[in-house]
Amino acid sequence: MQIEAKIEEYRKLKIHLSEVKAAEMIARLEIAQDLGVDSLKAGTSNFDYPSEGIRLKLIKKLNYKLDKETLEMIDLSDDEAACIKWTPELKLTPYRKVEDTVTLDQAISVTDATPSIEIELREFS
Repeated sequence: MQIEAKIEEYRKLKIHLSEVKAAEMIARLEIAQDLGVDSLKAGTSNFDYPSEGIRLKLIKKLNYKLDKETLEMIDLSDDEAACIKWTPELKLTPYRKVEDTVTLDQAISVTDATPSIEIELREFS
């Protein structure tokens, strides 16, 4: 298969995937609403439909997000501080500016990420 044909196939698949993901999300949210997700506690709830031979498992999740700026301004108790996981994060901009990173490099592993592809439709003359 020529590269142009592969690019066109990729473009079509990406569009189809976006459409399927959006439709799946709508269906999932509609089912969850029909089952009263708002009144459920966080965790797993099972719904049996014996005539259809189906057990639907609905998992209600909650997202928790810490506001880093607020955390820097408040004094936490030891018990509260124990609830927070502090994970190191590499700051790439200053890292790339440092000439000698031999010591830090011992703690860094670099692997290839999945490449991104963007397709721009345009006419060439």
